[in-house]
Amino acid sequence: MLKDIKMDYIKLGMILNLTEDRAITIAKQYKEKFSNLKNTPVRAELNLSFDVEGDKAWIVTGEFELFGEIREFFYVISDQTGEVAYTFDELGNRDPHIERPMPKEWEDYLDEDD
Repeated sequence: MLKDIKMDYIKLGMILNLTEDRAITIAKQYKEKFSNLKNTPVRAELNLSFDVEGDKAWIVTGEFELFGEIREFFYVISDQTGEVAYTFDELGNRDPHIERPMPKEWEDYLDEDD
């Protein structure tokens, strides 16, 4: 079915750089860089207008089990660059696997005894 969709895009003059399988492979390679990502990329969907370079993006869904429930994690891959632009979890948290320093203004709220 996705091959039919891709052919339709080509007929309309919309050339794609990636396939569903290639997008899943890119997500798996990205996942290997982060030991705290415990999901398995299983499927990808093409979006023609997304917040990435070139507008077209593949959203790869990774699945993992948490307390007996299947949960999802998403990789956003630019069709133009072939790279993971960013990730997000089910709650919309962007790149939750990457640690960031605490903003300076929040330090005043820390309990020094902890």
